[in-house]
Amino acid sequence: MTAGAGAGLALLLGACGGSTSPSSVAGGPATAVEAVRSIASVDLPTDLPTDLALPSRTPPAAAGTAAPQAATTATAGVAALKGTVVSAGFPFPRGAVPTVSVSKPQHATISLQGVTPAAALQFYRQALPAAGYKFLQQGGSDGRTKLTFEGKGQNIQLLVGGDGSPDLVLLLFENL
Repeated sequence: MTAGAGAGLALLLGACGGSTSPSSVAGGPATAVEAVRSIASVDLPTDLPTDLALPSRTPPAAAGTAAPQAATTATAGVAALKGTVVSAGFPFPRGAVPTVSVSKPQHATISLQGVTPAAALQFYRQALPAAGYKFLQQGGSDGRTKLTFEGKGQNIQLLVGGDGSPDLVLLLFENL
Protein backbone atom coordinates (compact mmCIF):
# COMPACT_ATOMS: atom_id res chain seq x y z
CA MET A 1 0.00 0.00 0.00
CA THR A 2 2.88 2.37 0.79
CA ALA A 3 4.48 1.66 -2.58
CA GLY A 4 1.14 2.41 -4.24
CA ALA A 5 0.89 5.75 -2.42
CA GLY A 6 4.44 6.62 -3.47
CA ALA A 7 3.69 5.73 -7.08
CA GLY A 8 0.47 7.76 -6.96
CA LEU A 9 2.35 10.76 -5.60
CA ALA A 10 4.96 10.41 -8.30
CA LEU A 11 2.25 10.28 -10.99
CA LEU A 12 0.55 13.31 -9.44
CA LEU A 13 3.80 15.23 -9.43
CA GLY A 14 4.38 14.31 -13.04
CA ALA A 15 0.89 15.51 -13.99
CA CYS A 16 1.48 18.83 -12.19
CA GLY A 17 4.66 19.53 -14.06
CA GLY A 18 6.99 18.16 -11.40
CA SER A 19 9.92 16.15 -12.55
CA THR A 20 9.65 12.45 -11.98
CA SER A 21 11.61 9.75 -13.60
CA PRO A 22 10.88 6.07 -13.75
CA SER A 23 13.72 5.53 -11.30
CA SER A 24 12.05 7.80 -8.70
CA VAL A 25 8.80 5.86 -8.99
CA ALA A 26 10.64 2.61 -8.55
CA GLY A 27 12.57 4.09 -5.61
CA GLY A 28 9.56 3.53 -3.35
CA PRO A 29 8.43 5.41 -0.26
CA ALA A 30 11.73 7.12 0.56
CA THR A 31 11.80 8.81 -2.85
CA ALA A 32 8.17 9.92 -2.41
CA VAL A 33 9.01 11.47 0.97
CA GLU A 34 11.92 13.35 -0.62
CA ALA A 35 9.57 14.61 -3.34
CA VAL A 36 7.13 15.90 -0.73
CA ARG A 37 9.95 17.61 1.18
CA SER A 38 11.14 19.35 -2.00
CA ILE A 39 7.62 20.64 -2.63
CA ALA A 40 7.29 21.84 0.98
CA SER A 41 10.52 23.81 0.69
CA VAL A 42 9.17 25.97 -2.16
CA ASP A 43 8.37 29.50 -1.01
CA LEU A 44 4.65 30.08 -1.31
CA PRO A 45 3.10 33.57 -1.24
CA THR A 46 1.56 34.47 2.09
CA ASP A 47 0.06 37.83 1.15
CA LEU A 48 -2.74 36.59 -1.08
CA PRO A 49 -5.83 38.82 -1.17
CA THR A 50 -8.85 37.54 0.69
CA ASP A 51 -12.43 38.64 1.15
CA LEU A 52 -12.85 36.80 4.43
CA ALA A 53 -14.21 38.99 7.19
CA LEU A 54 -12.16 38.75 10.36
CA PRO A 55 -14.22 38.24 13.54
CA SER A 56 -13.01 41.54 15.02
CA ARG A 57 -14.06 43.58 12.01
CA THR A 58 -17.47 44.75 10.86
CA PRO A 59 -18.34 43.34 7.42
CA PRO A 60 -18.64 45.95 4.65
CA ALA A 61 -22.12 47.36 4.06
CA ALA A 62 -24.05 46.04 1.08
CA ALA A 63 -24.37 48.36 -1.91
CA GLY A 64 -27.07 50.94 -1.35
CA THR A 65 -27.26 50.50 2.43
CA ALA A 66 -25.77 52.58 5.16
CA ALA A 67 -23.05 51.11 7.32
CA PRO A 68 -24.34 50.05 10.75
CA GLN A 69 -23.53 52.36 13.64
CA ALA A 70 -21.92 49.74 15.86
CA ALA A 71 -19.74 50.29 18.89
CA THR A 72 -16.02 50.36 18.26
CA THR A 73 -14.45 46.99 17.51
CA ALA A 74 -11.01 48.00 18.75
CA THR A 75 -9.82 45.95 21.69
CA ALA A 76 -6.53 47.74 22.39
CA GLY A 77 -5.47 51.38 22.68
CA VAL A 78 -7.34 54.42 23.89
CA ALA A 79 -9.94 54.05 21.11
CA ALA A 80 -10.97 50.71 22.64
CA LEU A 81 -12.15 52.52 25.79
CA LYS A 82 -14.93 54.37 23.96
CA GLY A 83 -18.28 52.97 25.02
CA THR A 84 -16.92 51.43 28.23
CA VAL A 85 -17.47 52.68 31.78
CA VAL A 86 -13.93 54.13 31.77
CA SER A 87 -14.40 57.88 32.14
CA ALA A 88 -13.03 60.19 29.48
CA GLY A 89 -9.66 61.55 30.49
CA PHE A 90 -8.85 58.68 32.85
CA PRO A 91 -5.06 58.78 33.35
CA PHE A 92 -2.81 56.10 31.86
CA PRO A 93 0.96 55.86 32.30
CA ARG A 94 3.06 57.01 29.35
CA GLY A 95 3.66 54.11 26.96
CA ALA A 96 0.92 51.93 28.45
CA VAL A 97 -1.47 50.30 25.98
CA PRO A 98 -4.89 49.55 27.49
CA THR A 99 -6.65 46.39 26.31
CA VAL A 100 -10.34 45.83 27.08
CA SER A 101 -10.87 42.36 28.54
CA VAL A 102 -14.43 42.84 29.79
CA SER A 103 -16.86 45.65 29.05
CA LYS A 104 -20.34 45.55 30.55
CA PRO A 105 -22.78 48.36 31.36
CA GLN A 106 -21.69 48.57 35.02
CA HIS A 107 -18.05 47.41 34.94
CA ALA A 108 -14.95 46.95 32.79
CA THR A 109 -11.67 45.13 33.08
CA ILE A 110 -8.68 46.74 31.35
CA SER A 111 -5.21 45.21 31.16
CA LEU A 112 -2.18 47.38 30.52
CA GLN A 113 0.81 46.39 28.44
CA GLY A 114 3.96 48.44 28.08
CA VAL A 115 4.23 49.35 31.76
CA THR A 116 5.78 47.41 34.62
CA PRO A 117 3.76 46.63 37.74
CA ALA A 118 6.09 48.81 39.87
CA ALA A 119 5.74 51.76 37.47
CA ALA A 120 1.94 51.34 37.38
CA LEU A 121 1.75 51.36 41.20
CA GLN A 122 3.87 54.48 41.41
CA PHE A 123 1.91 56.24 38.67
CA TYR A 124 -1.57 55.49 40.02
CA ARG A 125 -0.69 56.32 43.63
CA GLN A 126 -0.03 59.88 42.40
CA ALA A 127 -2.24 60.25 39.32
CA LEU A 128 -5.59 59.06 40.66
CA PRO A 129 -5.71 61.37 43.73
CA ALA A 130 -4.63 64.22 41.45
CA ALA A 131 -7.50 63.31 39.07
CA GLY A 132 -10.10 63.44 41.86
CA TYR A 133 -10.15 59.84 43.07
CA LYS A 134 -9.93 59.10 46.80
CA PHE A 135 -7.49 56.39 47.94
CA LEU A 136 -9.36 53.76 50.01
CA GLN A 137 -6.97 50.91 50.72
CA GLN A 138 -3.99 48.82 49.75
CA GLY A 139 -3.82 45.05 50.12
CA GLY A 140 -2.56 41.96 48.45
CA SER A 141 -1.39 38.41 48.74
CA ASP A 142 0.73 35.87 46.87
CA GLY A 143 2.98 38.62 45.53
CA ARG A 144 0.05 40.63 44.12
CA THR A 145 -0.68 44.21 45.18
CA LYS A 146 -4.16 45.75 45.04
CA LEU A 147 -4.93 49.46 45.33
CA THR A 148 -8.54 50.61 45.64
CA PHE A 149 -9.79 54.11 44.80
CA GLU A 150 -13.21 55.72 44.61
CA GLY A 151 -14.41 58.76 42.73
CA LYS A 152 -16.50 60.08 39.86
CA GLY A 153 -19.19 57.51 40.68
CA GLN A 154 -16.80 54.58 40.38
CA ASN A 155 -14.77 52.15 42.39
CA ILE A 156 -11.37 51.53 40.73
CA GLN A 157 -9.05 48.66 41.64
CA LEU A 158 -5.50 48.31 40.38
CA LEU A 159 -4.09 44.77 40.55
CA VAL A 160 -0.40 44.28 39.78
CA GLY A 161 2.03 41.39 39.82
CA GLY A 162 1.56 38.12 41.56
CA ASP A 163 3.37 34.85 41.88
CA GLY A 164 1.59 33.34 38.89
CA SER A 165 1.61 36.46 36.71
CA PRO A 166 4.48 38.80 37.66
CA ASP A 167 3.84 41.19 34.72
CA LEU A 168 0.12 41.64 35.42
CA VAL A 169 -1.23 45.20 35.40
CA LEU A 170 -5.04 45.21 35.57
CA LEU A 171 -7.60 47.95 36.18
CA LEU A 172 -11.12 47.07 37.34
CA PHE A 173 -13.81 49.72 36.97
CA GLU A 174 -17.17 49.37 38.77
CA ASN A 175 -19.95 51.94 38.63
CA LEU A 176 -21.40 52.73 42.06
